[in-house]
Amino acid sequence: MQSYSLDLVTLLQILSRQRQSGLLQAEMAHLPGSRQPGIARLEIVEGSVYTCTMYLKGGSIYAEGSKAYQMVSDAGSLEWIWSAYPSPRTPQQVIPFSPSENNTSSLSQLVPRQTVQLDAGILNRLPRSHRRVLVLIDGIRTIGKIASMLALTDDNELLTILRELQTEGLVILGAIHPDRF
Repeated sequence: MQSYSLDLVTLLQILSRQRQSGLLQAEMAHLPGSRQPGIARLEIVEGSVYTCTMYLKGGSIYAEGSKAYQMVSDAGSLEWIWSAYPSPRTPQQVIPFSPSENNTSSLSQLVPRQTVQLDAGILNRLPRSHRRVLVLIDGIRTIGKIASMLALTDDNELLTILRELQTEGLVILGAIHPDRF
């Protein structure tokens, strides 16, 4: 892990030039429009913003996507913690999050990807529901397809599990062109 005291735009320029993949996190004393403290979290894939989410200290989502990106950009210099991920297996398939446009794709059409090689140690420390989801993530199946395979009628249950796996650094959520395989 590395620490940076920079504004978001400058830090993203550095990560973009180096085509880095990983997780950026910064604590914020007060989230914009709120008196509550929170955490800004961005997933970076090959130097591009993949997801941007702001969380309240309790863990609930405060803002996502373009709105969260704008809030973090406007915050100025923050103390960022950078945790690098292994290089994505197929970086040309990633559609990076674009802070300048609204993300209108349905969540059920997003394709999660594993970020680590699974082993018994990882699987044994996860709840059964998380293991069931993790083994179905192959970089091709959409969230909707995985929900269907698990006979889930509510995508929110699956999204909760995926966010928890993402927090553990085991998966990355984002849109991928499956037709490029």
